[in-house]
Amino acid sequence: MKKNYISIFLMVIVFLVFFTLSGLANFIKVTTEVANISMMPNSESEIVGKALEGDIFKCLNDKDEWIEIEMFSSDSRYIHSSLVKVLTGGVSAPFSNDICPKLIERLEEAKEESLTESDVKSQNVLFDRYVLDIFHEFELQPVLYLIAVNRCIEGSGSKIGQRPTVSPKESVISKEKEEKSLVKEKHSKEIDNIPQIIRNNAKTKWGNNIEMVNYEVDQQMNAYNWYISEDRYSNILSNARSKWGNNFEMVKYEYEEQVSAYEWIDEYNNYPNIMSKAISKWGNNYTMVKYDYEEQVNAYKWLQKNKDKNPKAFNYAISKWSDNYVMVKYEFEEMNK
Repeated sequence: MKKNYISIFLMVIVFLVFFTLSGLANFIKVTTEVANISMMPNSESEIVGKALEGDIFKCLNDKDEWIEIEMFSSDSRYIHSSLVKVLTGGVSAPFSNDICPKLIERLEEAKEESLTESDVKSQNVLFDRYVLDIFHEFELQPVLYLIAVNRCIEGSGSKIGQRPTVSPKESVISKEKEEKSLVKEKHSKEIDNIPQIIRNNAKTKWGNNIEMVNYEVDQQMNAYNWYISEDRYSNILSNARSKWGNNFEMVKYEYEEQVSAYEWIDEYNNYPNIMSKAISKWGNNYTMVKYDYEEQVNAYKWLQKNKDKNPKAFNYAISKWSDNYVMVKYEFEEMNK
């Protein structure tokens, strides 16, 4: 029976990607039909969204009777602890690549709407509310946000550039900091006409809405001025520019997300073999390298604690999946049901 179950699972995985979420983070699952998401950890706080039963979020902290969760904008919000349960171990959530075009379109609409319908202080609140509604519409888990967006943008089979394996004593990405900046020279000829390109793009986007055209131009020019002054990680900046072109707001966002993951990777490389494999798989997409590394490390640690409960099952799983510890853990758990 177990073999049949595993065979069915492997057939389904051809059509759906099952993201196993565990890692160095904790997760909470909503247990009531509707749970209010509050701006602050108190009952008088503004309600900024509504989670539905079964929704899973990344848990950042437990503050008295309130659970601090991470939203799509990376801002912290709060759910009362009586409305959720803490998940022990990993969770798996399905994701179909077929929804990517429509999902990205809807997320872009959410971003535009949050910009047009609010002031700067409440943009993230609206963005989080709209994205949560979109994820409910697509029946996606909120905790999947980052991995789903990356998967849709890069493509499910993309390796985004191969990188060589490094020795345990060598910093995984230390050479990045030594490379000289070429990106400014590459785009230096665009300096004179970028303002006009930005204005033309804003007119195409907003038509006769002069107020929004001017707002878009201001936002993009601020991001562009940041772009031409940024001189830290030239390769990451160049990749972000190649990906997003003249959308300098997204260039800046992409760069900051990648740099944050990049610096984390350089600091937390405690399992160099796992890190090398993640880098080989995802190349210079550091947000995905970090995610893959955390998932594999968590599964590896879990296996070390539990493998002696059924050595035969563990040996079978490790012989089948080798150093893919997420799948070793899954196989091991299935054989122990």
